[in-house]
Amino acid sequence: MNRKILGISAGAAAIGGLMLATPASASTSPPGGGTWDHVWTHDGATLSVEEHGDVIQLCDTAADGYSAKAYLVWNVSPGVADSMTLTVAGNGNCVGSDASTHDITEGKTVNVYISNTGPDSTELYVTYLNDN
Repeated sequence: MNRKILGISAGAAAIGGLMLATPASASTSPPGGGTWDHVWTHDGATLSVEEHGDVIQLCDTAADGYSAKAYLVWNVSPGVADSMTLTVAGNGNCVGSDASTHDITEGKTVNVYISNTGPDSTELYVTYLNDN
C-alpha cells in the first residue's frame, strides 16, 4: 500500500500510548460545554481537541466498513516523545481520551495524523500548539 500524506499546519507536538475504548456517540461540544479548540475531518474520521484537560475525541463519520484512526505525538523533553493512537469503528461511533490517561505537555507542538484503515486511505497531517 502506498502511503499518501496530506498536510496542514496549526502548530503542535506528539502523544503516546494506544487508546481503544467503547464507542460512544459524537459530541458537538467538549465536556463542560463550550466549543472544541480544534476540529479536523478527513477520510471518514473527525478528530476534535479541547486543549484544557487534554480532551481528544475521534469519531467514525463514514459508513464505509473501515475504522477511523488518529495518531498524535509530541515531545516531552529533548529527545523524548510521547504518543497516543485512537481507533474507532462504526459510522457515528466515537472514542475519547483526556488528561486522566495522558498528559500533553503545555507549550509543545502536537503532530496529528488522521486517516481510516482502508487500503486507499490518505493521511491528513496537522499540528497544533498545546498552549492551554
